[in-house]
Amino acid sequence: MRGHPGHLGRGHESDQLGGPFLAPQSTRQPCRAGAADVDNFGACAARVWNNQHVVAINNQNHPTVTGMYPPPLPPLHRPPVPTTDAQEFYLPGDVCKTIRCAAKNTGCGASADSIDSFIDLVSLNIAEINADLQSLFNLVFQGRVPEVVQCYLTDTYLFCFEKDPDDPTKLRPIGIPSALRRLAGKHINAVFTTRYAMDLLPFNVAIGVPGGMDFAIKSMQLSIEKFIQEPQRDGHLPLRAAVFLDLVNMFNSISREEMMHFIATQYPKLLPLAQMLYSTPNMSTTGGKMAPGA
Repeated sequence: MRGHPGHLGRGHESDQLGGPFLAPQSTRQPCRAGAADVDNFGACAARVWNNQHVVAINNQNHPTVTGMYPPPLPPLHRPPVPTTDAQEFYLPGDVCKTIRCAAKNTGCGASADSIDSFIDLVSLNIAEINADLQSLFNLVFQGRVPEVVQCYLTDTYLFCFEKDPDDPTKLRPIGIPSALRRLAGKHINAVFTTRYAMDLLPFNVAIGVPGGMDFAIKSMQLSIEKFIQEPQRDGHLPLRAAVFLDLVNMFNSISREEMMHFIATQYPKLLPLAQMLYSTPNMSTTGGKMAPGA
C-alpha cells in the first residue's frame, strides 16, 4: 500500500535483518560492559544499542505503530519549485572510496540488500566496475533513476526497538532504506558536510564537528555540576535550571513542500535527488520475520 508516511504498507516479507541485530553477543558483551564502566562512550553506546530487543511489526502492534504518525501537515500552497537540468550536476568525489570506508554487517533494507555486497565489489579494485559504480551513483544524485525501480530507493524496511519490556506500546520505530540509498546519502553528506556546518552556525555541534556529541554531553554535565549541584551543596539556590525534554517523534511533522523550496533555494544541486526521493509518498515494508537471536 502506498500512502502518506503515516500509512504503513505491508509489502513483501524480508526474512533477514542483518547487522548488529544478528551479531553474537556472548563474547562481545562482557568486553563492552567493562569498557562502558570506565567511561568509554563508544562502548557504552554499543551496549545500549545492542541490548534493545528488536520487535517485528505484526497485527498486534500495528495500530500502536500507526498511532505514532500524526496527520501530515496541510498544504502550504507555495509556488511550484523551479525545475533544474539534472545533467548540469555531477556527483563530486570518489564514491568507491566512500563504499570502502562504509561499515560492514549493518541492517538490510526492504529488499534484503546489503552494503557488504558493494564493499566486496569495490574491494576487487577493477577499474571498469569502479567506473560503472560512479556512473550508477551519479544517476542517483541526478535523480535520473528509471521510475520503475525508484521504489528501491524510496521504500524502507520498518521495525521497532522495544523501549520498555513491560509495556508493549513503548516502541522506537526504525526504518532501514536500501544499501544504494544509504551509500549515496553517506557520500553526499560527506561532500556537503562543510557547507552544512557553516549554514548551521552558531548552534551546530553535530554536523561536520568532530566529537560534537561528546562536547554537548560533557558541556551539559559540567554546567549542571557548576550551576546546580555545587550551589545546592553549599546550601544556596541553583543558578541555572536544567530542562530535559522527552520529545515525540517527528513523523509527518515536517512539510515536504517547505523542504523542497528550501533545498531549491539553498542547495539546488540536491534538488533532483530530493524530488526523486520525496515528491511522492513512500512505502514501508513491515511484517518480516526476525532471525534467531534478534
